[in-house]
Amino acid sequence: AMAKSLEDTAFYRWYRLTALNEVGGDPTRFGLDPEGAHRAFASRGARALVATATHDTKRGEDTRLRIAALSAFADLWADEVAAWRKLNASSGPSPEPDTEYLIYQTLVGAYPLERPDGFREALAVRLCAYLEKALREAKRRTSWRDPDPAYESAITDFVRRVLGSPVFVTRLETLVDRIAPTAAVHGLAQAVLKLTVPGVPDIYQGTELWDFSLVDPDNRRPVDFAARAEALDAPTPLLELMRTWRDGRVKQRLIADSLALRARLGDLGDYRPLAAAGPVGAHVFAFARAARDHAAIVVVPRLVRPLLAEGLALRGWRDTALTLPSGIRARTFRDIFTGARLSGETLPLEEVFSVLPVAVLTDA
Repeated sequence: AMAKSLEDTAFYRWYRLTALNEVGGDPTRFGLDPEGAHRAFASRGARALVATATHDTKRGEDTRLRIAALSAFADLWADEVAAWRKLNASSGPSPEPDTEYLIYQTLVGAYPLERPDGFREALAVRLCAYLEKALREAKRRTSWRDPDPAYESAITDFVRRVLGSPVFVTRLETLVDRIAPTAAVHGLAQAVLKLTVPGVPDIYQGTELWDFSLVDPDNRRPVDFAARAEALDAPTPLLELMRTWRDGRVKQRLIADSLALRARLGDLGDYRPLAAAGPVGAHVFAFARAARDHAAIVVVPRLVRPLLAEGLALRGWRDTALTLPSGIRARTFRDIFTGARLSGETLPLEEVFSVLPVAVLTDA
């Protein structure tokens, strides 16, 4: 009853911010503040499943974060949607407004960062299949039991028309390229959190790289495991992975290094929230995992748009630092990603984020 009424009907009718329409989620809740997140993580059992993508999620984990990033560009997004509606209406019939809005959010979320020849045709095929399912699940104008081929054909004609419009595609790609770094930094933070908060992390097939998939069957397409294995085995310098972040290999490296830490330490230890003091302390989420013979400190950014510099680099951390609890204050920590060593009663975030926009520090 829950699946058919909420997840497979209401979630396909409520398009305010589709990143919120996720299995197990609540579209009226936009998230937790850091204090609420700390309480939630601290209360998790060690055997709780920690998943950001499954065979049944409505959107891929990075598709979801791309759409969520629109909340940081609200004025720009509103202006673009208004311009797109006017532009696309002038070249032919448009869907009803809410369906058109769903199409635009989906395009922004699923649009690839790497764009080889012919990619728009492949995207159109995927998007049309997704919309058939989404509109039939919504059960307003068409459904699985009573499909309306003429209506569905009009929707797919609209998708192909707008993806064939040079003016629209240029505006779409300009917007995607502007918000993609914000979403990507949040994606790296999400990957690190999944592997370091209490619980058992689950990495769905293929999501080691950026995951811009849509609901099934799109998220069940064959995965190129050979390419992922080759990327994982290549001794590519971390700075090079940061420069080429669009291919997703930097995400894969962080996942591999975090899993190696878990394999080496076993139980990461008790969860302890950490606070950052300074001008941009509100843009940091951090905690320690402390056991009898080792400790780890996890630091990720939040609400990163004002802090983004070139690529995925963050700036503006001057005079902002993490305060360490007394039990681990005198230790020397090593960043498992960069190898950098830090010590002291406080950790300046200029040093913590000097190379990567995330950090996992350990004294073991």
